[in-house]
Amino acid sequence: QELISYNIVGFNSVPQGLFTIFQALTLEGWTGMMYNYMDSNSPAISICFFCMLVIFGSFFAMQLVLA
Repeated sequence: QELISYNIVGFNSVPQGLFTIFQALTLEGWTGMMYNYMDSNSPAISICFFCMLVIFGSFFAMQLVLA
């Protein structure tokens, strides 16, 4: 299964990178992005990056809402 992103998701520019990180922090489709980056780059780095981003980013966002 291939994720069709229409060149929106990626890290080619700053706004595009911020949108990609925002999409991962909202937990919307981050697994598809992770699998795409696993195919294009080192799988271990992609898994580490997206899992840490989801764990710490979601925890930080939850703390902002609770505070």
